[in-house]
Amino acid sequence: MDPEVPCGVTLAFTERTGGFSEGEFASLNLGSRCGDNLQQVQKNRQLVLEALGAGEHFSRLLIPHQVHGSKVVCLTSNTSEAFELAQAEAEAGADAIVCTVQNTPVMLAFADCVP
Repeated sequence: MDPEVPCGVTLAFTERTGGFSEGEFASLNLGSRCGDNLQQVQKNRQLVLEALGAGEHFSRLLIPHQVHGSKVVCLTSNTSEAFELAQAEAEAGADAIVCTVQNTPVMLAFADCVP
């Protein structure tokens, strides 16, 4: 086990600098529901994953539509069907994701609340 990556999990916090978004969203905006250019947001997300050494797993990125609710999405199987179901549940509205599948990045955003 790599002592710098306990349990195989990498955790990171980002700030606003270093991305592609412009104007009021400058520059490392990761939110897709605020009016920013979606292509820029996708590029920002890819940039973050690359910085974490997970750029190759961008297609498996799970991001919930956070709704200040109690829904938790669980992904425990490495099948494409399980991923698609988790992705659909996350996009429908969830505030937490439990993922035990390797090479599946999860991204959550917090601005006005504490995780």
